[in-house]
This record gives sequence, structure tokens and C-alpha cells, in this order.
Amino acid sequence: MVDLARLRVGMTRAEVLELFPDPQQIRTTRADTEFWAYAFAELQFRNGRLENWFNIR
Repeated sequence: MVDLARLRVGMTRAEVLELFPDPQQIRTTRADTEFWAYAFAELQFRNGRLENWFNIR
């Protein structure tokens, strides 16, 4: 079971990867925003820090 409650705004990419390794897909926008897709959620990073996430279950 995935516990998204462990995520905190401001976490670094490395901190998130410790919790949830191997995103299925990473998309980058021109505004230095990344979206990491997992089977259970999509995570949004800006300037290398977690900004938001969306549960897709």
C-alpha cells in the first residue's frame, strides 16, 4: 500500500525517490516544472522541489 501522507511540499527529488523509486514517466515543461507519473499518483516538482501531488486512485 502506498502512503502519500509521507509526502511533504518542499521535499527534494532525492527525498521523494527514497519513498517512491522508479517513476513510470517524467515530463518536463519549459517553466522548470516536472511531473512524475506513478500508477497511484502524479507528483509535481518546481525547481527541484515537490510542489504538489495528485492521487489518481
